[in-house]
Amino acid sequence: MPGLSGYAIEQLGLRNDVLAFDLVGQGCAGALPNWQLADALLASGRCDHVLSICVEVCSAAMYLNDDPAC
Repeated sequence: MPGLSGYAIEQLGLRNDVLAFDLVGQGCAGALPNWQLADALLASGRCDHVLSICVEVCSAAMYLNDDPAC
């Protein structure tokens, strides 16, 4: 199952040699490590441009009982 980055690359028509990283399990704080990775890639000189997309996937929520309304 491809990560969300694969779908974004395909929908945006990006080249197939694009570096893509799916940072998962970060919750609503996911933007910070995403931003840090983008900064590190730019600082390394390996990349001239970085596209950073953060998505909160609510369907990945963990429920402690059988009632999702709780």
